[in-house]
Amino acid sequence: MIDTSKEIVQNDSRFNVKSMEDNKKQQKIRQHLEFRYYEMPSDIYLIALLGERWILNYGREAMHFHNYLEIGYCYYGDGCMILGDRECRYEGGVFTVIPRNFPHRTRSRGNTVSRWEYLFIDVEGFLNRQYRDRPAMADRILKRVEQEAFISTFEQNEKIAGLIADIIEEMRSRKELYKESVTGYLIALLSEISRLAHGGGNGHQTFRRVGGQGEERVMKAMEYIAGHYREEIRVSSLAEMCHVSETHFRRIFEKITHTSPLEYINMVRIQNACILLTDTSDSVEEIRAKVGFPTASTFNRNFRKLVKMSPGEWRRQEPGKLADYEISIYKGW
Repeated sequence: MIDTSKEIVQNDSRFNVKSMEDNKKQQKIRQHLEFRYYEMPSDIYLIALLGERWILNYGREAMHFHNYLEIGYCYYGDGCMILGDRECRYEGGVFTVIPRNFPHRTRSRGNTVSRWEYLFIDVEGFLNRQYRDRPAMADRILKRVEQEAFISTFEQNEKIAGLIADIIEEMRSRKELYKESVTGYLIALLSEISRLAHGGGNGHQTFRRVGGQGEERVMKAMEYIAGHYREEIRVSSLAEMCHVSETHFRRIFEKITHTSPLEYINMVRIQNACILLTDTSDSVEEIRAKVGFPTASTFNRNFRKLVKMSPGEWRRQEPGKLADYEISIYKGW
């Protein structure tokens, strides 16, 4: 692992890493943390943020984290990435792989602009669909992919960089059978990332999940919700698990995610309901029970609130339209 007690300079000049423990800017950088929530098209498990919109002077946004894996592909520009409690320099010719619920931020140098494009991937949903008969394999790859963030150069990891570029091009052009092509590339990409996370390769810098106590407690609760949303979840139990009072837990959860614990639980449940409505022939009532809503009325009310249509209307949409589903960001981007 990286020695965090001193600055480490990579042989490749496009990135270097240093501990932020003694960085005087740390408090300013980390004083505000946002949760950014994307609604995922459930027939492709991927959102691509492409084009001129992402040629920016980065740095105005707060430290934040997402509900899906983020892959960034930098064409040109330079600045720094803040990943967890570390700061890493970047230049054009690097890519990043950042697991869900991992705090990060990008800052361009001075008034310069950088060109990035991004992929957001529902790794869990995609793997569960592809390995529905091999759940142990899905779980194995998921755990490796989500264990840490990393940054690398195109040259040092040509295979991964090439797969990212291929997916971006398919999502940009949307030619015939692009979804089938993207599915194949995603299997290969996640397999390569899994190998890298398991020690299969050099030329990348890894970052572990490290944060303040409040952040660690909220992340722990969110990981628990991801694995247990089908069950009854009491906020008091989450607080007890995090070793704080319920009042304090609600306060730090809302400060970091800008939503209440119950609202977040409902978002996770509705997200998974959308997948089941698309991928299965189960009745709406069966799906309601599977995702953890106690009554039909609470399920329907929350579904309409978040998706802006009923479960039945969602199911009746043409499959091709789901990939074009409007990206919405829950309380901030």
